[in-house]
Amino acid sequence: MNIVSEELREMPGNRTLVVLPEGEMINYLARLQSPVAPFFFFSATTRNDREQAIVSELQKHPPDWIVIISRSLREYGIERYGERPGEGKQILDWVSSNYNVTYSIGEDPLDPSVRGALIASRQ
Repeated sequence: MNIVSEELREMPGNRTLVVLPEGEMINYLARLQSPVAPFFFFSATTRNDREQAIVSELQKHPPDWIVIISRSLREYGIERYGERPGEGKQILDWVSSNYNVTYSIGEDPLDPSVRGALIASRQ
């Protein structure tokens, strides 16, 4: 978390940030606001077609930066974030269509058995 926050603090200008699947503390440490209301993007906020509503909000108010960070969600019944709709797939599909990875650390942040993070900026 500290490495990602430090990297973001060095980015120029007044920018916005969304952290997936959650990471409000990174927003705080990096001093970057989120342009959308949810602070976590799984479980109750994405199930029952609510994920598409989040994607619509992201389309209306796209953040300058997206961070994807390791987070085990097994306690919520999610083996791997983004595997299916309602569990981050629609959000990650939107991110991959609209953002480029600019910085990564560690391993695949979507693999719950390892630790890693990536920072992506708008195309």
